[in-house]
Amino acid sequence: MAANNPADIQEIIDSRLKRLEEQISALHKRVNDFRLINFILSGVTLAGVVSFAFWLGGLNSELKRNTAELDKLNNTVKALSDKLIPPMAVVETKIENLDRKIDRIDDKLTGQVAPQR
Repeated sequence: MAANNPADIQEIIDSRLKRLEEQISALHKRVNDFRLINFILSGVTLAGVVSFAFWLGGLNSELKRNTAELDKLNNTVKALSDKLIPPMAVVETKIENLDRKIDRIDDKLTGQVAPQR
């Protein structure tokens, strides 16, 4: 369309100018939406980092508490095992003596001579 008339040229310029203004307005809206999304994501990221830090701190305190409980249990087991070692030695000696007596009785019944231990 060849426009030689100044009114037609002005109309074409106005329509193109209107289209450009609409495109600029749409770009402004997109930039504002992007800024809002960026702001929201920054807040979410910050909240996530802070939440993770609190969770990690709670996990650390839970780990310390469990470690203390395990250390206490370990010390208790060690103390009990130290107390049980002497009586167990006595029990083992008695079992060995009973085993020797049973071997002697068995040997007498079968007529064999038992080797000395």
